Amino acid sequence: MSYYCIPFFLAVNISFDFSKPSAKKFLIIDKAISTENKSDSDGTYEVTKHELKVVSKEKMNSPAFWKDLSTAEYTDIYPNIPGKEFITIQNKKYEILGRKNKVIRSENGLQYSRSYYLKEYVKPMAIDVDRKIYNKFGKGNDLDIETHSGLFGIEWTYYHWKM
Repeated sequence: MSYYCIPFFLAVNISFDFSKPSAKKFLIIDKAISTENKSDSDGTYEVTKHELKVVSKEKMNSPAFWKDLSTAEYTDIYPNIPGKEFITIQNKKYEILGRKNKVIRSENGLQYSRSYYLKEYVKPMAIDVDRKIYNKFGKGNDLDIETHSGLFGIEWTYYHWKM
């Protein structure tokens, strides 16, 4: 009897949930699969984790800007991801999208000025998902996650994607 009651209870929980879901919008930056060895009283086994690395759409829309900098204003320029350079200014990390060097002649000689085209760097967040959802989504897709509270308080999550 309970075999039929639990799926019916969950179906009613989802079907008659008219509460407003909490929605979050993300952009998928990367996908990753990792395996871990776990052990318990039954022995050792492998667990496969499927992760989507995402960035919040709200944080991604920060505008890029040009900034003139002297070497005293920033702490370091460093490559962190192959093909990308980052700079730290006042404990904030920025991605360098472009740069200009200017030479200014003055009475004291030549002075150099550097301008950088910067965008604030947003660290991607990793979301663990099951294999079925992992295979649906691709790099560069938009991901909308809706979390519903459920009629009986049992939360459920719905994943939308756009290509």
